[in-house]
Amino acid sequence: MFIYNCRADTTPKKSQSQSLSIRDTTPKKAQPHPSESIPSAPGIFNHSRSAGHIVPFQVLAFPVELETMCNWVDLHMDLKPGATDDSKRDWFMRAMRRRLPPACRQFCAVEFDDGLEICIIVATNKNEKELKQAQDVKKIEYVRRMLGLGYPPEWYQPEVM
Repeated sequence: MFIYNCRADTTPKKSQSQSLSIRDTTPKKAQPHPSESIPSAPGIFNHSRSAGHIVPFQVLAFPVELETMCNWVDLHMDLKPGATDDSKRDWFMRAMRRRLPPACRQFCAVEFDDGLEICIIVATNKNEKELKQAQDVKKIEYVRRMLGLGYPPEWYQPEVM
């Protein structure tokens, strides 16, 4: 059995400034539990006034910018140099269809102020069964971590294509 006694060198290197050797001891802000960051559901989809209050079809989804998709592909896939952003987007979507849970393999387009953005759907308000998917914190957190995103999903009305 070998035991190594190692001591970290705390003296700053020539290229480091003295201020880098001081530890930041300010307390970090506690992150909310993932279930606290998921917005409340809008209610079950209803398009008929005769059936009660109108509730538009909505999706609980993660918007994913093209730059985020390209960065994910560059990090996780081995594509030929010079691949276009469009081809990286296509590869990203194929990879997500293979890696995400079956209920999360759907995409939609949502209109934002600066144009349409692709979103990965984690739940909808289509019916009670699909609305319950919005309460599956483990699945939603898995998707968020897989995408490398630092924000929770939101409820959106997708664009009709």
